[in-house]
Amino acid sequence: MVSLAAPGSLWGVHLSLAGEASAPLARVAESSTVRTMSMATVALALLIAWLPLQTPLAIIVFQYGHADRTAWAMLLAKDVFTALLIVYFFARYWRQVRFYWFDWAALAYVVLLGVYSIVPWLLGSKIGVTPVIASLRELGVPVELYALGRLAIVAGADVRWLVRWFLAVAGVTAAFTVAVWALLPASFWATTLDLVSFVRVVQGIPNALTIWDISLVAHFGGGPSDIYSRAVGPFTQPVGTAHYFVLPMILCVAFGFQAIRAGNRRNIAIAAVVGLLMAAAVVTPISRGSWIAAGLAFFICALAYRYRALVAVVFVVAALVLLAVPASRNSIITTLQCTDASSAGHAAAVDTGVKTMTENPLGLGVGQSGQFGQVLASGDEAGAGVGENMYLELLVSVGPLGFLVFVAWMAGLLWTLAGLRRRGPPSWILVGTSAALVGYIVSALFASPLMRFTTSASIWLVIGLCIGALATTLAPVLLEQEPQTAPERPLEPESAASAS
Repeated sequence: MVSLAAPGSLWGVHLSLAGEASAPLARVAESSTVRTMSMATVALALLIAWLPLQTPLAIIVFQYGHADRTAWAMLLAKDVFTALLIVYFFARYWRQVRFYWFDWAALAYVVLLGVYSIVPWLLGSKIGVTPVIASLRELGVPVELYALGRLAIVAGADVRWLVRWFLAVAGVTAAFTVAVWALLPASFWATTLDLVSFVRVVQGIPNALTIWDISLVAHFGGGPSDIYSRAVGPFTQPVGTAHYFVLPMILCVAFGFQAIRAGNRRNIAIAAVVGLLMAAAVVTPISRGSWIAAGLAFFICALAYRYRALVAVVFVVAALVLLAVPASRNSIITTLQCTDASSAGHAAAVDTGVKTMTENPLGLGVGQSGQFGQVLASGDEAGAGVGENMYLELLVSVGPLGFLVFVAWMAGLLWTLAGLRRRGPPSWILVGTSAALVGYIVSALFASPLMRFTTSASIWLVIGLCIGALATTLAPVLLEQEPQTAPERPLEPESAASAS
C-alpha cells in the first residue's frame, strides 16, 4: 500500500509502503523522508551541497591561509568521496541494478576512454601525462555521476527528497550569484576573493593572469562603456555557472505546470519565485548557449503539459528582458553583427576541430581536446586544443566509435526518461530532467560544460537517480507522477502570470 501524506507539496512528503521493492528502497519508503533518511540519501545530499561551497572555501584557505596544497585537496575531496561511494554501493548492491541496453554503451565508452588514453603513447604520442589525466577525469564525469545515481537508488536513496534538496541548494546559490553580480564589482574576484590567482596557482592554469583571462568580464561593442561583468557565483567560470542553473530552473517550471493542473496556488507561487531566481542566475553570466538550453527546455515542458499558448507569452517576455539588460542586449547584437570576439573564437575553434578530425579520422587520443591539452602542456607535449563543441571534443578524444557509443547512451537516457510520460500522466521530475537534458545536448554544440564536474555533477546525478527510480515498480510514486484523475484545466490568465 502506498500513501502520500502531502500530495503535490514541494517539501512535506511522507511515504509508507509494504512490499514491491528492494530492501533498501523499502526501508526508505517505510519512514518519513523528513525524519529518517538512508545513508545513501545523506551522502548524496552532502555531495550536492559541497559542490557550490568548495570553491569559495578553497579560495579563502588559499588566499588567507596561504595553504595551496590544502586548497587543492579541498577541490579533490569531491572526486575521492564520489569514487568511494561508487565502490561501496557497487560492492553491496550491483546484483540489484537493472541494466538497460544503453548502460552497456556507457561501459563501452569508459573502456574506449582507457584505450584512447594509453594507445596514443604506445604509438609515439608526446602528449604529457598531466593533460591526459585531466582530460580523462573530465570526459568520465557524465558516466561516473550517472552510475552513482543508479547505484544510490538501489542503496535506498530518496530521489524526491534529493531533487528538492538540489533545488534548495541551487536556490541559495542563485541568490548568492545574482547578489554578488549586482552589488560587487568584477574586481572583487581579483582582490577580496582572489579567484584569478586561485585558478592560476591551485587549478594549474598558467595563463590566468587577469579577470579577462578567466572570462569574468566581457566586451560587447567598440566603446569603453561596453565592458560588462559576468556572474560567476561560487564557481570559477561564467559558462559553467549558467549551465548549472538550467536544470533547477526547468525543474521549477515543470513543478509549476503540475501545480497549475492540480490547482495548488501555494506551489504555483513557490515555483514562480524560485524559478525566476534561477532564470536570473542563467541570464547574468551571459552564456548564450545556456540561454538556448533554457529556452528549448521550457518549450518542451510547455508541450508536455499542453500549455502551448504560454510559450509565446514567456518567450516574448524573456526577449524583452534580455533586450532591456545592456549586457545581454549588446551580446545579442554583436553576435548578429558578427563583431563579437567570443563568437569569432567559437567559430575558429570549431573550424580547428573539423580540420583536426578530417586529418585524423580515428581520433588523436585523450588529452588532445578541450582546455587541458593547451594550458597544461606546451611545445611537443601540447595537444590539439580542440574545444567549444562537446561533440568535436569527443571525436578528437575517443574517435568515431567512442563518439557513437556516447551519443547512443544519451539517446537511451532520453528515451527512457520519456517512457513514464508515454505510459501515463507526467511527472514533474521526469519532464523537467528530460527537457533540460535536451537543452543541454543542443547547447553542447557551443561548449562542453556537461563534462565539468563541479557544475555538471548534480545534473548527471539527478539523471541517474531518475533512471534508477524508473527501474523500480514504484516509479510513479518516487517520481511524483501526476494522478490519473488530475483535471485537464485550461490555464487561466492569473495562473499564467504566476507561472511565468
